[in-house]
Amino acid sequence: MAVAAAPAPPEGGYGWVIVGCYVANMACAIQLVQMMGLVLKDVFRTNDITDSQGTTILTLCGGVSFMLGVVAGPLIRRYGFRRVAAAGALLGAAGLALCSTARTFAEFILYFSLLMGIKGSRSKIKKGFVLKMSSGLSMSYPAYIVALNSYFRVRRTLATAVAMAATGSAAILTPQLISAAASQFGPSGAMLALAGVLLQTMIGAALLRPLPSAAPPPPRALQEAETPMLQTVGDHGDEKPQKLAENPQPTQPAGALRTVATFFDLELLRTPSFACLLVGTSLGLFADVNFVQFLPFVLSRRGFSTRDAADLMSVFGVTDTACRLSAPLLHRTCARSSRFMYAASLGVFVVARTALLLCDSYTAVMATMALVGATRGVNVVFLQLLIPDNVPIHRLASAQGLYLLFNGVIFMAVGPFMGWMVGKNKDYNVVIVVLAAMNALTLGVWGAERLVRTFATWRRGPGPSKSKHPPGKAADAAV
Repeated sequence: MAVAAAPAPPEGGYGWVIVGCYVANMACAIQLVQMMGLVLKDVFRTNDITDSQGTTILTLCGGVSFMLGVVAGPLIRRYGFRRVAAAGALLGAAGLALCSTARTFAEFILYFSLLMGIKGSRSKIKKGFVLKMSSGLSMSYPAYIVALNSYFRVRRTLATAVAMAATGSAAILTPQLISAAASQFGPSGAMLALAGVLLQTMIGAALLRPLPSAAPPPPRALQEAETPMLQTVGDHGDEKPQKLAENPQPTQPAGALRTVATFFDLELLRTPSFACLLVGTSLGLFADVNFVQFLPFVLSRRGFSTRDAADLMSVFGVTDTACRLSAPLLHRTCARSSRFMYAASLGVFVVARTALLLCDSYTAVMATMALVGATRGVNVVFLQLLIPDNVPIHRLASAQGLYLLFNGVIFMAVGPFMGWMVGKNKDYNVVIVVLAAMNALTLGVWGAERLVRTFATWRRGPGPSKSKHPPGKAADAAV
């Protein structure tokens, strides 16, 4: 059965407003939470929270939010990205506000690690209430990803680079904002004030607008090539996608498992290349998020004050932002897939991060932070492109949900291990070592997949190439 033509991405116009909304969410929500270590390190010290417990709180926050984010795909398909983004903003702000009242390890686990990604649904049960959890921050993140990629296809790399560069610009100011709030209101008061900042993402959510359903499809010559692993049949914004039954799929008996697979679009995992992509990107995101989140603790253990740590992180943000804008040029110059570009930049990023272990003086650390920021700037742009470039837009919401689930599993599995390592060694430098090992594992998994595919191609013998990918496009699946 033929699928109706999807709206054509405008490749600009109101799409740049969507980019601005994406930046607002990243700066006022995701990025703000990542850098809360500048405040939490003092809160933990005041309330006698050990290093091991603090590490567990931070990693569990990411793990729970990511794992609950698997519901984002079905929610976006059902309600659209605008409503889901608004719900995520409300839940995230409520969680951070409640965190300002926490005093014990259990309270921090409940408020910061759970309520930052929990939707409270009150159901009477005896004398209390039971929480029905769904993702807060992880609800809003996929919503903005789907919205941005619905408005851009041919110019996706440029739009992503601009969005990430603007987000990086905010990273220069975010540490200063947190530091100023802590100085003015104290650590607990700062968290309450920053909850108000996070609530401002409601404005961005309100501005998310679905594509008009009557828009004509783009000319075939302008359509960005899709990945060989998953071929697209259409795009959608806030509109409901075509039923899965309309897509060519093997007939299978109905049942509970089939219903779950359809609801979460688990058909995506039947492609080995996509599964490997999810594992690699999940490991990469874990390393990136935790590096930024634990960086204030690493700098604090080097003897730097909160002010000095904020200045060093601002230098990190400046070089990070500047180099994000170079990603489209590098992409076009190298004419390789986003996956290859990410793998190459990841190797350099790991080396630069590891060099931080060898620096002690303020000048040496500042120079290294500038280098780390530059390599991360290029790396993070291609990390954001990996899933959209390898999944058709009408399945992007489901793919992002699975991506968050994979991240949640990794956060929950590795987070406690990192907490144990920090507690045993009494040194946050071990975090950098563990994250470098995880990045090496990403490259190893993808390298092994590449070898298997090359061997399989050699066994089949030469045949006609089916690739139609133009040079410089990011839709290549292989490294």
